[in-house]
Amino acid sequence: MAEQLDAVVSAPVPVAPGTAIGFPRGGASVRARAVAVADLLGREAFLVVLFAIYVVGLTWNLPSHIASDTWMTFAYGSEVVHHGLPHHDVLTVWAHGRTWIDQQWLGQLVFYGAYALAGIRGAIAVQTVCLTAAMALAIVAARRHGGSTRSVTWITLGSFLVVAWGSWTLRVQSLVFPLFVALLWLLAEDSRRPSRRVLLALPIVVLWANLHGTAFLASALVALRGLSMLLERDRPLRDRLPVAAVLTAAPALLLASPYGFSLVGYYHKLLLNPAFSKYVTEWAPTKLGIATAPFYLLALLAAWLAGRYRSRLTLFEQSAL
Repeated sequence: MAEQLDAVVSAPVPVAPGTAIGFPRGGASVRARAVAVADLLGREAFLVVLFAIYVVGLTWNLPSHIASDTWMTFAYGSEVVHHGLPHHDVLTVWAHGRTWIDQQWLGQLVFYGAYALAGIRGAIAVQTVCLTAAMALAIVAARRHGGSTRSVTWITLGSFLVVAWGSWTLRVQSLVFPLFVALLWLLAEDSRRPSRRVLLALPIVVLWANLHGTAFLASALVALRGLSMLLERDRPLRDRLPVAAVLTAAPALLLASPYGFSLVGYYHKLLLNPAFSKYVTEWAPTKLGIATAPFYLLALLAAWLAGRYRSRLTLFEQSAL
């Protein structure tokens, strides 16, 4: 009996090939993923370093991000929290009592909430995350769509200059930068490989419509994708028409706000008011100068690349440019 027990104890335990005793089965996959990530970082070393430089530059002098628009955002957000959505101006002297459509109420609420919870550092942290996420998404999207490491590196470097010059100020528009990149990536991807995922563009427009007035740009891009889908010939019209019709109607989503149809007049004045170009810097005609030179260089480069590699771009991508 003792000899039989010794034989059982000393007998080798059968183990399936490739299984390591004492380690979870997922250990090999974790190591494989780690190796894949390391390999990816090695291939994209230039872009990783460039992105790190961008983050350092963004966070180097955070107090410089604060401007008059920052405090206005906090004041408007406080108004929404304590008194609800405003319909008449009570915060300025010249326009006191005038009708006020606070289209970007949600963006103001986000920044004021961060300020109330963690002070000015909290608000700056939210802005920093948005700007960082937007740049990271743009780099990844460019590489995923076939851009070489060298070309993406140079274009990214030029983009840093454009973004850093006037877009690092803490204000509501910072919240929509990652939305813009994500939306454009989604639409461009759908123009190459159509799928139902393109309908995710609709909730993005709804969210944007309550964050910042540039939502009209988002709705225009979505509608443009719908129109380009109608002109495509790679699929039967009956397969394209339902989704294309929904996307083309995206501008109607600009009214998906507590202000509803009151926003019709808001966007009419926003887009067609001639006084804006006289008194608002961002709406003034663009002039060639030191501040705008990087933009013009990037625009010329984009036009040249689009012309040279036109066959690689889809109809939507050409139209969006």
